[in-house]
Amino acid sequence: MINEILKLLAVALAAIVVMYLHELPKSIAYIHLNPLQRKKEKNSIYKIKQYVDPLGLIFFITSFVGFSRPFAYRIKDKKTNYVLGIVGLVACLISALFFYSLYITLIINLRISIFFYETGSLIYVYRFIEFFLRSGVLLSIMLFFVNVLIPIPSFDIAMIIASKSPKKYFTLHQYEKFLQLLFIVLLAFNFFAFVIMPIENVLFFS
Repeated sequence: MINEILKLLAVALAAIVVMYLHELPKSIAYIHLNPLQRKKEKNSIYKIKQYVDPLGLIFFITSFVGFSRPFAYRIKDKKTNYVLGIVGLVACLISALFFYSLYITLIINLRISIFFYETGSLIYVYRFIEFFLRSGVLLSIMLFFVNVLIPIPSFDIAMIIASKSPKKYFTLHQYEKFLQLLFIVLLAFNFFAFVIMPIENVLFFS
C-alpha cells in the first residue's frame, strides 16, 4: 500500500516537473525572439502552474502519456513557430537525459547506503526517489513521442508544420477534435504501451 502511494506521488511530481521542463525553454525562446514583450509577461513565464494541464496530468498518472499546457503565445512568423517546435522536442530529450543521469548517479549511491544502513524511513526515501527519477525519464520520452506523432495544433510537431505550411496548419485546426479523439483512442488501446515498455526494459532492466 505504501509503495503504491509513493508511486502515485512520485509520478504526479515527475509529471509536473516534466511539463515545466518542456514548456519553460519554449517560453524563454519565445521571449528572446520577441524582445518587445511586456516586462510582466517576461516574468510570468517562470510560474509552474500555467504549464500544468490538469487533464494531461491525469493521463500522465494513469497511463504515463500526457501533455502540457503551452504558454499563451502570439506567434505571427514562421521562424518563431519552427524554433519553438524544435526547442520543445529537444527539451523533452534533454529532460529524459537529465533524469536518467540523476537516476544512474543517485540510485547506485543510495543503494549502497541502504545496504550498510538499512532503516525503514531510508528505504521509503530511496523508493520515492527511484520512482520519481524513473518516471521523469519515461514521461519525458513519452512526451517527446506524443509531440512528434500527434499533430494537435498546440503540440510541437504542429508548430513545425505551421512554420513550413500555414495552410496545412489551418487544416490541422479544422481537424483538431478528430486528432484529440485519435489521441484518446490510442490511449484506450494501449498503443503507447508498445512504445514505452521496450524503452523501460532497455533503460532499467537490461
